[in-house]
Amino acid sequence: MSTPERDLIVGGQAVIEGVMMRTPNAYAIAVRKADGTIVNTAARLPKWSEKYPILKLPAHFFIPLRIKEGK
Repeated sequence: MSTPERDLIVGGQAVIEGVMMRTPNAYAIAVRKADGTIVNTAARLPKWSEKYPILKLPAHFFIPLRIKEGK
């Protein structure tokens, strides 16, 4: 088993007649319908930097610089 496979973080949770699995980057849900068929869906989750582009700015934009005047 390679290192990336061993370090993969996956969580799961039961949903009504199904299961939801989530990784840091994506999720998938599978449920059983009343007629017995299984329906599933999966999608990629946006990165924080995609959802909030301001997080990509360097920290020095947020840290005020104190200029000592004549001291």
